[in-house]
Amino acid sequence: MWKKIIAAALLVLICLLAVSCKKSDAVPDGMQAAYVEGEPFRLYVPDGWSVNTASGISGAYTYASERVIVNARYTLPKNADMTVEQYLNDCAESYVSILKDFAFVSHEATMLGEKSARQLTYTMTSREGVAYTCTQTTALHEGLMISLYCYCPTNSVEATAEAFAAIRETFVFEALEAPINDEIVDEDTPDGMKIASSSDYAYRFYVPKTWICNSQSKKSEAQYPESGNPNVTVTLYEPTESMSVEDYFAMCDARYAESLSGYELLDTAERTLADRRAVSYTYRARYDELDFRIMQTVFCDGQIVYSITYTALEEAFDTHTADVNAILDAFSFR
Repeated sequence: MWKKIIAAALLVLICLLAVSCKKSDAVPDGMQAAYVEGEPFRLYVPDGWSVNTASGISGAYTYASERVIVNARYTLPKNADMTVEQYLNDCAESYVSILKDFAFVSHEATMLGEKSARQLTYTMTSREGVAYTCTQTTALHEGLMISLYCYCPTNSVEATAEAFAAIRETFVFEALEAPINDEIVDEDTPDGMKIASSSDYAYRFYVPKTWICNSQSKKSEAQYPESGNPNVTVTLYEPTESMSVEDYFAMCDARYAESLSGYELLDTAERTLADRRAVSYTYRARYDELDFRIMQTVFCDGQIVYSITYTALEEAFDTHTADVNAILDAFSFR
């Protein structure tokens, strides 16, 4: 029973465990590969670092006075005309609200691998109370914003400078591998959307065409094309006795508190979904040093409890909420 209850919230974490690190014959001397299959880049870190790709994010870590973390991610900008400078300015604005003690340090031109890039430098305080100096080095590649993130305890900046320089210099850009995707519509499909659920199901799960889905997979899920796999899934739970939305999430809440690292319920909001009363529960969880935010929207049709769950990295959550609200508004029964 519990597996059914927590399936939606944990789906992204389960999927992330299925990725693997690429192998390459062209690994630079003294370095090792630290990137996952399908990414539009290759990230190398010094030998001796702990590769950390099980989270689904290309990255690694080591220790100085505290943990030193490097990861690389990509995103498809909403605006095709966006410059790297604009993108980093938007990132800095978002960090003000999601990072403790965020303080801007600099924003300057640099290189990432063999590409011209820009680097945002800032300071913040970790949840453990450690002062960090961080850099985000971003380049535009084939329409994608590709960023290398370096997080270092402020008192260890000089000690890690050489390693960070080597990581930036050996960074390689590649073509993004195309995932399985389709674009099925029906006469009721809202403009700009497509179907992400099987034709066998009693409901219609519509998502924006910019999201990736496979309607024939028998899984009602879609993801946005960027590292971390921001995704929306639909799961069903059939209780053995009458259960309200609040009853169902009370069970979820207890289980999440036990099994999800850093679990914290942030918000509860009522809404209408497919002409039924629904409640959206937003919470935070942590997996392998990465912070995720999750919004689980729950409603009942009298017999079955439905969960439509949006999961994203903390920093990317707000970016996709407009799309997610459109997904919830379009959800319907045939």
